[in-house]
Amino acid sequence: MFFLPGSYTLNKINDKKYLAFIPLNEMNLTLNDEKYTLDDYHVNYPISFSSNEFVGNVGHFNFDNGLLCVIQSND
Repeated sequence: MFFLPGSYTLNKINDKKYLAFIPLNEMNLTLNDEKYTLDDYHVNYPISFSSNEFVGNVGHFNFDNGLLCVIQSND
């Protein structure tokens, strides 16, 4: 899934455990309640924050610029 700047709530797909956050542009990224959090982390270039995990059934994130790809997977 691709997201434009803003704040989002992500519902966990039942058979998915893992999350990847892939900023495609420079941005400030916050991952509030995933296993590995970020607090207004400045991303300078495209990078993959993979192998993150849901802590519950919902995850929250926000960012201020660019385009963010979020992938839910089970391995």
